[in-house]
Amino acid sequence: MKISETEKNYRLLHYSLFAAAILIHIFMFNNYLSDDIDDAWSHSFIYSYTEKGYEYDSVFRTGEVGGVAFFGKTYARVYSAVFNIFGWTKITAHGISSFFVYASIVLWYFIFRKIGLDKKQLAFLVLLFLIAEPFLSMANKTRSDAFAFFFASLSLYLFMDKRFFFSALTGMIAFETHPMGLSAFIYSFAYFLSTLAYYKDDKKRLIRDLFIFISGIALGALYYIFLHYGAFSSLGSELSDSITDAVKNYLLYYFLYSTGHRHLVDLIVFLSMFVIFVALKMYKTEKLLIFLLAGAILQSIILPRANHNYAVFAYPVFLYMAVLVATRLNKAMVILFLFFLLYTPQHIIRIEHNRQPEPLSSYSAKLQNLITDENLPVFGGGNEWYAFMERDYFHFMSLNDHPEIETCYLIIDDNFREKDIPVPDRFTKRIKVGEIEFNGEKSEILLLTIP
Repeated sequence: MKISETEKNYRLLHYSLFAAAILIHIFMFNNYLSDDIDDAWSHSFIYSYTEKGYEYDSVFRTGEVGGVAFFGKTYARVYSAVFNIFGWTKITAHGISSFFVYASIVLWYFIFRKIGLDKKQLAFLVLLFLIAEPFLSMANKTRSDAFAFFFASLSLYLFMDKRFFFSALTGMIAFETHPMGLSAFIYSFAYFLSTLAYYKDDKKRLIRDLFIFISGIALGALYYIFLHYGAFSSLGSELSDSITDAVKNYLLYYFLYSTGHRHLVDLIVFLSMFVIFVALKMYKTEKLLIFLLAGAILQSIILPRANHNYAVFAYPVFLYMAVLVATRLNKAMVILFLFFLLYTPQHIIRIEHNRQPEPLSSYSAKLQNLITDENLPVFGGGNEWYAFMERDYFHFMSLNDHPEIETCYLIIDDNFREKDIPVPDRFTKRIKVGEIEFNGEKSEILLLTIP
C-alpha cells in the first residue's frame, strides 16, 4: 500500500522525536541531580536494613523514623540483590530504577491499548512518557518510587485483564513499598466504575470477582504483616502523621513550587486540555478519563505530602487526557511538538548543570585517603555517605543529636555552609585534616574533639 506524503512526514517527525527522547535519556542517566540527598538517604535505608539489620533510619535522622520499618522491605531486598552483583553505587541504583520506569511505560502502553487507543495515539503517549520530567526524574533516583510505580501499574494492567487475585496481590506489594502504591487500587476502582455495565446482568460474576480480588488483598495484607509485624501496631499513626496537613498536596507542590516555577507551564497546558475536554463535551464518551482524573486528584488529597516526586503517579492520567484532546482536535503532532519544546531546553540545561567530569568514586577515594581512622564516626552530606557506608556515618543535620560522641570527623561542603549549621560548642578542639576539590566544589575535613 502506497504511503502518502503526509504520512511519510508524520513518521519522519515521530521517529526524529523518539530518537531525541532516547538521547535525552542517555545523557540524563546519572546526571539528573549531582548531589541528591534522596539518593544517599534511600541507599542508606537499603544498606542499613539488608547489611546491618537496622529497620529505622540511623544515618540522616535520629529516632524511630524513616528506614523500612513501615514500608519498603521488598524494594530494599530487590535493590540489594542487584547491588551485591553490580556494586553499591549510584549508577547501579539509577540503572535499577530506570529498568522499572521503562517496564512501567511498557505496561502503560498495554493498559492504554486495552482501553482502546490506536497505534498513533499509543506512539504519541509513549513519547510523552519518555519526555515528561517526572519519569526522567524517577529513573534517576534511588527512591522507591520507580518500584512502587511499576507494581501499581502492573496491578492495574492485571485488573483490566480480569486477573483479579494477582492484581490485588501486586497492588499490596506496591502499597508495602510505599503508601503511594494505593494508586493501584484507586485506578482499578476507576476502571471498575467505567465498566459496571459488564456486571449489570450478572451479579454472581460480580460477587465472584470481588471475592477473588479481596482474597488477593488478604494475602497481600498477610505478606505486609509478615514483613512489618514489629511496627504493624503503629501503622495507623504513621499514616495519620502524613495526612495531618492537607495543604501538603504533592500536585500543588509540583506545579506551583518547582524551581523557577517551570512546571506552571505544564499546569496551564493540562488545565487548557481539561477546558477543551469539557467544552467539546468529551466527558459523555470518555467516562473512564473522568474517573481516572477524580482518582488522581483524590489520591493527592488522601495522601497529602509536600513532595513533588509523587506527581508521577498522576501523570499517566494527565498525559492520557492530552492525547485524547489532541486527537479530537486533530492536532496530535502539534501538541507533541509543544511538549518537546517545553521540556527539551529544561533537560539540556539540567544535563549540562549536573554533568560531572570527575566521577563520585574518585571523590570517595579522596575522602577515604584523608579520613584514615576507621574507629571514628564521620558526619557529612549525601554524596559523602558512599565513601563511608560500611562505618559509623551520620548526616551533618544530626550533628547535635549525638551528645555521646566525643571525637569525630566533619566534612564541610557547600550544603553545610548554605544551611549555616553550628558546630556543637563541646567540640572546642577543631583540627583541619585537609581539603578536597570535587567538580568545582571545595570540601573541608575537620577532626572535632573534646579535650
